[in-house]
Amino acid sequence: LADAIPYLEHARQLDPLYLTPRWNLVRLYQQLRRQPDAETLLLELTTLTPNDPRPYAELGRLAFDIHHDPARARDFYTQSLTIDPHQPEIQELLIRLNTSAPPDKP
Repeated sequence: LADAIPYLEHARQLDPLYLTPRWNLVRLYQQLRRQPDAETLLLELTTLTPNDPRPYAELGRLAFDIHHDPARARDFYTQSLTIDPHQPEIQELLIRLNTSAPPDKP
């Protein structure tokens, strides 16, 4: 997987508006557990495609699953649903975040 990264990075540089290399890099970085790199690309995608809910949904998953930051995840999921309210999976995740009790503090 790591061998593909330089080629995708090169394709990304050749045509900054060609989104496929970015999405492929996001997946590769996630598989390689390089979450900061995936997050950087997802933030770029929010700028390049402001009407696409997917980068926000993915950022929400990273915020919750990797960073254990439910408040940040909630913000990203909300932004994703603002763009496209017809996302049952994201709606369910947001409902769970909004209805779960905060963890007990020792």
